Amino acid sequence: MVITVQTAVEPSRSAAVDVAVPSEPPELRELAAELRVTVRALHPGIQDPSLRRFFTVEVPDAAEAQRVIARLLRSPAIAAAYVKPPEALP
Repeated sequence: MVITVQTAVEPSRSAAVDVAVPSEPPELRELAAELRVTVRALHPGIQDPSLRRFFTVEVPDAAEAQRVIARLLRSPAIAAAYVKPPEALP
């Protein structure tokens, strides 16, 4: 399962490269370490500040997703955390 995370603040830019590479905010990095999950940018390399705030976290099942989401949402650094519902057929 994939959790989508939206941070409350814009991620920092890497000064070491020419292209804007989103790096998760320190608060999200700390939460990921605490939860033992890996955070990835949803839109890597994008320069639009509104899209740079989105990240994904992979978890093995729904129970773990709920545990991770509950912890993320307790942080003021996180604006939203949710499992995207499956897409319905038209």
